[in-house]
Amino acid sequence: GTVASTDIAKSKWHEQIRIATWNVRTLAQSGKVHNAIQEMTKMNIDILGISEMRWTDAGQMTINEHKVIYSGKTDGNHELGVGFILNKKLSQYVKNFIPISPRVILLQLNAKPIDINIIQVYAPTTDSNEEEVEALYLSIQEIIKRLKKEEITIIMGYFNAKLGAGRTSK
Repeated sequence: GTVASTDIAKSKWHEQIRIATWNVRTLAQSGKVHNAIQEMTKMNIDILGISEMRWTDAGQMTINEHKVIYSGKTDGNHELGVGFILNKKLSQYVKNFIPISPRVILLQLNAKPIDINIIQVYAPTTDSNEEEVEALYLSIQEIIKRLKKEEITIIMGYFNAKLGAGRTSK
């Protein structure tokens, strides 16, 4: 996983927050979300972006004083899925979350002097059809267009990139 940090204001002082993103393969099995919370606590992660949660529908809940926000498929299939787990301290700063699709979710945080937007992504593989890949990147582009330019925007997640020679036309 990846860990980054930024500042979030609390009254007159600043403190650093640690933001990470993990592809967990699934949180749909019993105990998996508790394991993720335990690991993020051990690593002092404040906000954890999750790819491949495999939870259905969209919503939020509190588990062990952590806020879990998610966006999954609406057909009942435990596939895809993105979300966030926030520790108790950061949960109070959630302004909004917008489940865009089972592959994209937006989290908006109140921060001073600048609000923070985090877009969590779970991209299709490069073996997927081009329309699906293009639709994902267009949805991210549309979100960015709607956000205020003066706010901090972080785009993170699992982009399923493959390195190498790339596609060639015949």
